[in-house]
Amino acid sequence: MRTATRINGGRAVGKTALKLLSLALLSLWLVPMLALAQEPTAPPAGQPTTTQSNMSRNATSSLGGFANTAGYNTSSAATPTAIIGNIIGYALALLGVVFTILTIYAGFLWMTAQGNEEQISKAKKMLTNAVIGMVIIGAAYAISSFVITQITASV
Repeated sequence: MRTATRINGGRAVGKTALKLLSLALLSLWLVPMLALAQEPTAPPAGQPTTTQSNMSRNATSSLGGFANTAGYNTSSAATPTAIIGNIIGYALALLGVVFTILTIYAGFLWMTAQGNEEQISKAKKMLTNAVIGMVIIGAAYAISSFVITQITASV
């Protein structure tokens, strides 16, 4: 079975079509970048011109204000409670990844058991233990988040 039609000189139409499709997709990716690469325009009459450093300073202060409004701490000084909170958050996130891996492994064991009751019961037990562990992780996260918030608010 032939997948490409041959034309002049033995050149395959399928390869040409693939090249044209690749070029079209690449151009769709590049066009928005070209549109954003425009020269800055002059300010309207009567308004002062701003330098690049003023614009970046204004953007940074605006983003900082927005981050503070959203509840993020933008100060550079890290308090011990914030460091401990971050460590606890990272540890719980790692445990969440372990839960996901255990769940996938238990599902794999169950799907490949092929009727082997011993392997099915092992997979069910592993899945049950993983879900119980995830509930404990969720409770630990809720408790630690509450405690860290209360300590931070009181300091």
